[in-house]
Amino acid sequence: MSTEDGSPRLRNLIRPRGTRGEIAAAILLLLLGYGTVVQFKAHANAGLESLRQTDLVKILADVTARTNQMQEEKVSLESLKFQLTSGAGSSRAALETVREHIDALRILSGQVAAHGPGLELSIFDINSGLTSNIIVGLINELRDAGAEVLAISGSDATGAKVQSRIVASTYFQSDGKSLIVGGKRLFGPYIIEAIGDGATMATALRIAGGSLDQLHQIRAQTLVQVKADVKILSLAPVEPNRYARNITKP
Repeated sequence: MSTEDGSPRLRNLIRPRGTRGEIAAAILLLLLGYGTVVQFKAHANAGLESLRQTDLVKILADVTARTNQMQEEKVSLESLKFQLTSGAGSSRAALETVREHIDALRILSGQVAAHGPGLELSIFDINSGLTSNIIVGLINELRDAGAEVLAISGSDATGAKVQSRIVASTYFQSDGKSLIVGGKRLFGPYIIEAIGDGATMATALRIAGGSLDQLHQIRAQTLVQVKADVKILSLAPVEPNRYARNITKP
């Protein structure tokens, strides 16, 4: 998977010949990126009131796994910070590591466009039976199968195609005729796009009793296509924390 980001400041930051000022700036960017990911996870409970108990159990298991993953990432970042501030290792190697972490965090928080192998799931809701519960189940199944970047496409009220990035804070609502995805109203047919191992995700979707079966029960037509390259160009909005603040260690 790769990213598409034309920021000249970022390119200048990750040049091998880094000054002390550039290294310090890299540390700040890295920590800010980590804070952004934590912020998105903190808002992951939006729209949960309408979900069934089985869906909530799936979400809890997913969040627990991702929390453990983020804890491991935190340990890695603290080790990297020590290397940068103590002068351990070469500046070239340290800056390359910073660049890799920044890319990963910006992808996870939906702040850069991305592309890579994956799949597309087309949903034709001909009987208007699609619910937000089914969509949440689909997203969780894809994440559990290794999806790294997710988006959903549909049409707006004018018929223009709209793609909405899916991150931890994205919520879903349905009224029988359309889906509201993170505040954007989309009309079908819908296409869920996922970057990851396409074959693995396709197999996970076809497990008996899963969300794909639920779509067929409401007589929705579906098409799963494994793709060599999936482009997700939409970005997720950044919302500042209203209450949470970082704790600064003395």
